[in-house]
Amino acid sequence: MQTESNREYHSILFYDAYCVLCNRLVKFILKFDKIGKIKFAPIQGKTYLDYFTENDSIFQLDSVILKTSNKVLIKSSAFFEVLSIIGGPIKILLILQILPLKLNDFFYDMISKNRYKVFGKYDSCPIIPKKIINRFLP
Repeated sequence: MQTESNREYHSILFYDAYCVLCNRLVKFILKFDKIGKIKFAPIQGKTYLDYFTENDSIFQLDSVILKTSNKVLIKSSAFFEVLSIIGGPIKILLILQILPLKLNDFFYDMISKNRYKVFGKYDSCPIIPKKIINRFLP
């Protein structure tokens, strides 16, 4: 279910707020998406529950999820769409799309499965600086 305040955003990236790697991805996007094409919401938050229910196949998915105005993308597809949205020189990474989707998702899954072991996990959600708080949804 969408709330009125969330409909105005073109794209929302849902991420694991306790995951250090996921938070680094958010910082990476913020660095390149200066005009704010992408908003962020934790998978542990209210906005996520506004869009997805326990009956949705992606509800317990261990992935970033990108919700655009007309589609929902997961895993490497979400990552590549983020690169397309933010544009700029970082789009060079789109060359990785020449690999089959299953292979890209295999690499994504390997990283995702081991992200807490390799990168760590926060005990609580990091505090968001006031200057970018408008980019984050509950």
